[in-house]
Amino acid sequence: MKHSTLKKWLLAAGVALATAGLCIALAGCDNGMPVDGAGGGDDATNVEPATRTITDMAGREVTIPTHPTRVLGAANPDGMIIYSIDPNLMVGWVNGVSDRAKPYLTPEAAALPKVTSVSKWEDPNEEELLSLNLDFILVSVDLNNTDYSLYDKITADTGIPVVVIDAELNNWGTTYRFLANIFPAQAEQCYACAALAEEFTIDITKTMSIANRAPKVRVYYSTGDNGLQTCGDSNWNGAFVTPSGAINVCDTDQTSGFAKVSMEQVLNWKPDMIISTATGDKAAIYGSADWVDVPAVINGEIYAAPQAPFSWVDKPTGINRIIGVLWTNWICYGDYATYNMNDAVKAFYSTFYHYDLSDAQVAELLDTKVELGGGMAAAA
Repeated sequence: MKHSTLKKWLLAAGVALATAGLCIALAGCDNGMPVDGAGGGDDATNVEPATRTITDMAGREVTIPTHPTRVLGAANPDGMIIYSIDPNLMVGWVNGVSDRAKPYLTPEAAALPKVTSVSKWEDPNEEELLSLNLDFILVSVDLNNTDYSLYDKITADTGIPVVVIDAELNNWGTTYRFLANIFPAQAEQCYACAALAEEFTIDITKTMSIANRAPKVRVYYSTGDNGLQTCGDSNWNGAFVTPSGAINVCDTDQTSGFAKVSMEQVLNWKPDMIISTATGDKAAIYGSADWVDVPAVINGEIYAAPQAPFSWVDKPTGINRIIGVLWTNWICYGDYATYNMNDAVKAFYSTFYHYDLSDAQVAELLDTKVELGGGMAAAA
């Protein structure tokens, strides 16, 4: 399918708000021609400044170009945000782009090079950062659990500003409206992303108001080589379950990395459903004798999280999870859903990835149930 710049699901109020905001922010001067000899008629007063100082979402004052054109995402989740706003703003991908992702991206974005990251996980290559001729670096974080000294050091060493934004799953609407101010030329697109993210949250709220008559679904997020790695609400990676209206059964308080758990722990948690990003043959993993007494396995409620162009639930922990949270709600409470999942998937890909899915592609993405088949029978 070809890529599209159409903005689906754009709320009319959002468009009006974006337009009004731009007029106020960017056109705060008289549109009339100056009169010769009139006092205060200096043309310089009507020239838009090249830079401006903003307060980012971490409360830091940062000076950036008024109209940015070259922006680096500090990590791949941040690059995805820039891509959603305008692929032409990008200078590269921190972790490169997988072959699985490339067909869903614009050809230009898919061809961008791998570049250095700006994170605590590896030392940034400051010489490379300088060579990229950046307007600023964008980083999305947990605002309540981040040390900003690394970003301050990057700016001190290179002169490149770093803008921090909120990556909390429930706050993407607010974050994109903030970005509309940072990227005035792309404000309409930022408002479209904000509107759709908030629409999905409303959809979940409406669905759960009906589903509250049913027991909460207990979900085990299964990852790793053998499915015995997981994380709970205290960990950023597992934070997609609770916003969906389900219960994350993992009760470990590990805040980073994945907890390695035993089969006994999984059995004691009694999950109704398994959502898996485990590597390898999932049917072989969950169809083995070790898993035979897990309620989710007994009832056939095992789902492989969609992975194209990026995982819907984790790794990366970015805007890709906006659709992942809705998907989790759908597989848990589909009988009560107040939305059409096929339409939601198409709207998300069009708005955030600039890609129009066919009906067949949507069906393939949503075909996620792990069928154990003969493996389960043999295990039993």
